[in-house]
Amino acid sequence: MKRRLILAISVILLTALVFSMTSCAKAVAKMAEKAIEKTIESSMGVENADIDLNKEGGKISSDKGEVAFGDNVKVPEGWPSSVPIYPDIKVIYSSKSKDDNNKDNFAILAEATKGTVKEIYEWHKSKMSGWETESDYFGTSDGNDSFTLSWKNDQYQVLLMCGSDGNAVNYTFTVTQQSE
Repeated sequence: MKRRLILAISVILLTALVFSMTSCAKAVAKMAEKAIEKTIESSMGVENADIDLNKEGGKISSDKGEVAFGDNVKVPEGWPSSVPIYPDIKVIYSSKSKDDNNKDNFAILAEATKGTVKEIYEWHKSKMSGWETESDYFGTSDGNDSFTLSWKNDQYQVLLMCGSDGNAVNYTFTVTQQSE
């Protein structure tokens, strides 16, 4: 799993590099996209990989799921309505996939546009009441706040991590559909 994640990140970075080098030559960029699609298909065991890149970001999709990254990213389609997302964020990465049991997995990486780490922590604690809390950590290190919260119910397991680097408040949220 770790190897696939490293490979996927490498492919995304390679894609961005190729795209930036070929922005004036659409034909070359399309050839590079096709080559990267074939690499993804053969190395990750997916079928019909499709890459769509533009100046704002891109999208990679296959039979296993979809990843979007860049400036105009949305929360993945099908995100469970019972799992609230802090309203003042800008999503820069999202993914949706199916596991081996055909259960949904979602993830977003975002930056908060308003609010402090503490405010986001308190907002989520109030919105997730009624869920079973699996872990709850809030702390400060080097003057920066961070927290990790995880909950579950009979349908989903969720993990939320949020922290500040002194400049931005980063927000990472994953949702995994529970196996029956």
